[in-house]
Amino acid sequence: MSARSTNLVPVPTTFFGRRRDLEDLRAAFDGGRRLLTLVAPAGAGKTRLAHRFAETCLGELSRNGGVWFCDLTEARDLDAVCTTVAGVLGVALLSTKTSSEAVARLGDALSRRERILLVLDNCEQAV
Repeated sequence: MSARSTNLVPVPTTFFGRRRDLEDLRAAFDGGRRLLTLVAPAGAGKTRLAHRFAETCLGELSRNGGVWFCDLTEARDLDAVCTTVAGVLGVALLSTKTSSEAVARLGDALSRRERILLVLDNCEQAV
């Protein structure tokens, strides 16, 4: 496991509004939801909202599994998704020969971490 607890880069702009959206994300996350999907038209601010929510989780998760942002813009298939996520989390996939082995290795690595927030951005290319 990586010694770092995040790869978030501070955003130099002010975040304003979207209080209700942040509250909804917090309620779902604190309520144990394991998967949340933000859906809106292009340019609506999904990435910025997810990033802001991730920033609010840094304090509570930095001593646990951490807060990780994974940009999947270039990932076009399951192998690329696994490689990208593994790179962000510092998980070695060198000996995996199939996508299912890579998924299993990532699942195992994630299960050994405490509570974690993994933001997967731009997933639609890999669907």
